[in-house]
Amino acid sequence: VSNKALFAIAQHTVRLSYLNISKCQLITDDGLKAVALHCPELYQLLLTDCKWVTLDSIRVIAEHCLSLFHLSVTGCPHLSQEHLQTLPAALLSRVEVLGAALTQP
Repeated sequence: VSNKALFAIAQHTVRLSYLNISKCQLITDDGLKAVALHCPELYQLLLTDCKWVTLDSIRVIAEHCLSLFHLSVTGCPHLSQEHLQTLPAALLSRVEVLGAALTQP
C-alpha cells in the first residue's frame, strides 16, 4: 500500500472505521493526513512498523479522528513514547496507544 492508495481510500470510504496498514513501508505522513481529513469516523488505526510515520501525522489524526480508540505505532522509528506524551490529554485519555494506555505525567 502506498500514499496513492491511501488518497483513494480516504476519498472513497469516508465512513472508514478500521485501517490496518502495518508494515507498509511506502506510507508517509501525507497519506495518513489524507485519511485523517476524510475519515473522521476512524476508530482503530494500526501503523505497526511503518517507518516514515512521524508525530506530524499523528497530531492531524488526533485532531480530526475524534472516534479514534486504538492506535498502534509499535516499531515506528520516528515515534517514541516521549513524542506521544506530547499529544493532547483528551486524546491520551481515550486512545490506547502502543498496546497500553498512556497517561499524562
